Amino acid sequence: MSTGVIRPFHHLRPRFLTGLLLSFTGFLLPGAQAQEVNVSDGLAAAPTTATSSLPRLGGSDGAIAIQGERGFYTENDVAHGVGRTTVTFDDMTISADVLSIDMITQQLDAEGNVVFTTKDDEVRASAGHYDFRRMEGVAYDAEGVTGTLHFRTEWDEEKNGPSFRRISEDEALFRGASYTTSGFPVPTWRIEAREIILVPGERVFMRGATLFVRDTPIFYLPVYSRSLQGSSPWSFEIGSAPDYGTYASVRYRFHHESKVPDYNDPAKYITRSTGRLGLRTDFFTGGAIGVGIDYKYKFDFEKHIGSLELYGVRENVREIEDESDGGQRYLYRHRHNSLFGKTMFQLSTSWMSDPEVEYDFFDPFLDEARGRRPERRARAALTYLEEDWVARISGEIKDRVTLSRYGDPTEIQDDDLNYATDPNLARTGDDSDGIDSDRYGRVTERFDGRVATRMLPFFGDSLFWDAEFNAFRALDAGFNELSDDDDALLTGVDYYNSLTHRMKLDRQGRFTWLNTVGIGAGFYRRNTDDLVSDSIRIPGGIGAVPVDGQRYIDRETIALGAGSRQLSYDDVRPYYLWADYVSRLNARFTENLSGYLKYTNRIGTSRSAGAFYEEAGRLEAFEDIYDFPVEKHWIEAFLNYSPLYPKIETYLAAGYNLQSRSDIFANEKQWYAGVGTDYESDSGEVRLGASSTLSSYQARDRGDPNEFDFEELSGRLYAEYLPRHGRYWASLTIDGSIPLSDDPVAEANRKQARFTENRSDVSIRPVIGRQFGPKYDVELMADYNTRISGLKEAGVLIVRDIYDADLSLFLGARSTTSDSEDDNDNTNEDRPESNLEPYFRFGLTFKVPEESQGLSAVSLKTMRDRRRAASFVE
Repeated sequence: MSTGVIRPFHHLRPRFLTGLLLSFTGFLLPGAQAQEVNVSDGLAAAPTTATSSLPRLGGSDGAIAIQGERGFYTENDVAHGVGRTTVTFDDMTISADVLSIDMITQQLDAEGNVVFTTKDDEVRASAGHYDFRRMEGVAYDAEGVTGTLHFRTEWDEEKNGPSFRRISEDEALFRGASYTTSGFPVPTWRIEAREIILVPGERVFMRGATLFVRDTPIFYLPVYSRSLQGSSPWSFEIGSAPDYGTYASVRYRFHHESKVPDYNDPAKYITRSTGRLGLRTDFFTGGAIGVGIDYKYKFDFEKHIGSLELYGVRENVREIEDESDGGQRYLYRHRHNSLFGKTMFQLSTSWMSDPEVEYDFFDPFLDEARGRRPERRARAALTYLEEDWVARISGEIKDRVTLSRYGDPTEIQDDDLNYATDPNLARTGDDSDGIDSDRYGRVTERFDGRVATRMLPFFGDSLFWDAEFNAFRALDAGFNELSDDDDALLTGVDYYNSLTHRMKLDRQGRFTWLNTVGIGAGFYRRNTDDLVSDSIRIPGGIGAVPVDGQRYIDRETIALGAGSRQLSYDDVRPYYLWADYVSRLNARFTENLSGYLKYTNRIGTSRSAGAFYEEAGRLEAFEDIYDFPVEKHWIEAFLNYSPLYPKIETYLAAGYNLQSRSDIFANEKQWYAGVGTDYESDSGEVRLGASSTLSSYQARDRGDPNEFDFEELSGRLYAEYLPRHGRYWASLTIDGSIPLSDDPVAEANRKQARFTENRSDVSIRPVIGRQFGPKYDVELMADYNTRISGLKEAGVLIVRDIYDADLSLFLGARSTTSDSEDDNDNTNEDRPESNLEPYFRFGLTFKVPEESQGLSAVSLKTMRDRRRAASFVE
């Protein structure tokens, strides 16, 4: 017996029912001409071989015909078919071994192999009854199929009545029924419910719904509804997570859409609002439960667009939270744009309770690990747009995983894991196995406003003028970013004007020379000159060495390195004047080869607020506090080659800092050179790419005897082969960075000062996949990392198509690398050790066969699934 649930009487439309009731006056029999007979004429008393067609009454646009296997006869105004009898109307057919219609009560009765058939539907029952006046009917032992959906009933009809009832022209009710998409005698899965209400072709509503897999109950919902127009919104996943044992994840997806007639063409409809909502609940045997939503939306004809991700979990496994919060942890991401005429509102938030949330609860569910986030931030802006100018006010807050800075780096309180994002190298105390939420320090609180013009024509079409005014009030987190004792507020305004001259060097416009001259003035004031407060602990008194050789002479003065150069905020001037010159030569040598040469030179008054942060090596202040205009002197070049055929793009880039060595301070870039290329075959089956950048930075202040040029090589190499037949596929990705310079400071001291210094970090990730038969996809993957000199992850992914669902299973191992260093001993070798721990993931996603997965995408995917479909060359 096939099983499933769908509309059995979808095509029993009112026109059919009314016509069948009011015009059942004649019959069609094989081999005879059709004729119309009035109801008042009566019918023959014995079986006849005449054929008849019912008139088009009751608004019907098609005739109803009846055909008996051996004719028909009438008795007391009841028409009886002789042998198996069939009634047809448009694309609807009703047939039964015994069929009769009462011409007075307007009711139809059928028994024995009753079949209702349309183009897409077939419903079978042992018996059926229908009242054409009320458009109500019942069926016994109903089962059937519509499209790819099957249904069946298991109901004590002698005790409780019929299992199927048609309650209106738009609704049908099943009792003790189940549905599935499997056409097998024993379905792989089915959903059984106490009651099922069908809205034909649109939606199904259930009460007391239970999911069965191979006749085993898996999940129960008191109320459940789903659309009949797409794939199932449900998906399930089971697996193992680090520190939290086995988990089970239940997910549900919902799509809403509102359409209105197009103003220009009312016959067409356009989308007014749409949204895709995902709900998930995660259960962990290790003692945690999490719930989350994922919502992407567009409202009012895309005037309001955004995405929201919210996840909360309650657990007591990790000891990284305050006891007062009871183990409640969360992740909140929200991006939103709203347009109100010429005004735009924007919101961008990525906030979490602690750095471990993603690593603990999201890595097991993703194809690629997200890792631990060093920052959480929230930004909002209100912008007014005009054709020639723009005005904007904005605000931002940002926390960063940062230092508890103490003067003595040998103390464990001086945790030198600044910006530590690698979970395998975290050490935050004996009772913790992760980065504590208290490691978040407030580094940005800023409110600013801006008014700027676009480049406006000025005396012709070769000279342009633009201007910009900025005002801000921002937090300077000071020496200890985890404490607010040394916080300060910095307020500033600046104004900038520039003139740009454009010169075409040839008639074709292939060579253009742009020259810009600008001047600016700024006023920046800090509410205190103190860099550290009295409450900041400096062991051993003034002169202790806290970080990278810096010493505090007093509360306002830093001695840079072991040399004699000093930097005091007391010497900073509140104003800054600057002028700059930018020259850029744009060249389009051919249709495929283009590039530019750029020269930038900015000079300004000395002892400014921006110069203080630059000289102190605090380059993060230009992002955390304000992008101060400071002196710069660079020459840069870029060359790009992109032919129409083949699909290849290659670039060369280089830059050199022309400032004198005495004006290049700690952490500043000195030069860089890079090359890269990307290739894709015409069919998209082969993709190749490589890029590499060599760069040099100034390490420590020039006055420090331990200063040096820190050179680093970073790059990426990838190759991917995904043939159109999809029987096998492969890829190889290599990316990372390799330090090329050695710190002259001893290993132990270097370890205290710089956490990741002089350690290569290269990841090698091969993937090989193959299809086995029409149902199985198998993929092998590994991820080798030089930083731990071992595997970070390896395993096999198996995806099985079971017709009405996709099963996916990942079996592998992931690194639980830990720092071998004792937390209370900073003298041991700081070398991580790789420990592989097995884990698995199992996913189940229901689907409608031969249709797209839609919202309920399989959670575990092969590389072939993730890649876009290859295109054929015409």
